[in-house]
Amino acid sequence: MLVAGARLGEGLGIQPSCLSGLSPIPPAGSFTAEDKESIAKGMTELYTSVGLPAFYCHTHFFELPPESIYAGGERQTALTLISIHHVARSFDTPEIKDFFFSTLDKILRPILKLNGIEWELSIVESSRDYWRINGLVPPQTDSDMEKKWFAANKVTDEEEMSRHQSFRNRYVVAPVKMDYIAPVKSRKRRTKPRISELDAQAVNRRRAQVSAAQRAYRQRKEHTIESLTAQVDNLQGVITSMNSCFHALADKVVSSQWIQHNLQASKEVKEIVDEFLRIREIDEASSHEAPQSRTQGNGRELTTSPVYARHVNSL
Repeated sequence: MLVAGARLGEGLGIQPSCLSGLSPIPPAGSFTAEDKESIAKGMTELYTSVGLPAFYCHTHFFELPPESIYAGGERQTALTLISIHHVARSFDTPEIKDFFFSTLDKILRPILKLNGIEWELSIVESSRDYWRINGLVPPQTDSDMEKKWFAANKVTDEEEMSRHQSFRNRYVVAPVKMDYIAPVKSRKRRTKPRISELDAQAVNRRRAQVSAAQRAYRQRKEHTIESLTAQVDNLQGVITSMNSCFHALADKVVSSQWIQHNLQASKEVKEIVDEFLRIREIDEASSHEAPQSRTQGNGRELTTSPVYARHVNSL
């Protein structure tokens, strides 16, 4: 964490390590030794509460001359900038981030406000790939070795880890820039380059992820097809039922002799019948099937009612 601030012409700062920490830079004399210790212990308790070894948290205090702290081009007398550098952990969820900022505010506010200092802070998260302790790759999160370091509050099994990591590094192939490789004139068959164990694991994970995604896509596709097929069958059944109802209605109207006594109604019914026949002919022509033999979803045919067909020309 890096903080820059000034008050009464002088500045004091706190520089943490690359693991985690806090570093405000208030004026010289604004923080007592007790204040500095309170900040360092509060930050350490915050990080150890999530399983980090206490020695991961470094907090460094340093002073700056008054002419080295400006904001907006003007010298500041009560301003602190805080920069936090995280490597061992990162904010996986918004809830974790909110918890961190809330707890951090409880640590800083009582001290900074008491001294009349305003503050601004930011957090930088870096990759664990570029982090070493005593030349060693630190243990993975929540691993047994990290828990062992947590309990001891120091690096343990350093020689064993050094031998293991040195052995593993011998199998890591450095990337080769193909642009700078001279053409090979020899006809000797080239062998495949060695692939590091870490790269092979990454490739296998990627293949597993792609296979899982393809399976999920096929399942969604099959489910969608089944759903659409069921909906089509349902619609075909509805169409067949509507056709049957129309036939039944037409039979009743014709059989009741009501049309024969109402010339205007007979004309309107004939127009409806002609439109129905036209629609059916279009449907049958589009399917290239015979008009009297097309079947729908439940096997019923779209045929003309006998009574209805007998009276069509008489309307």
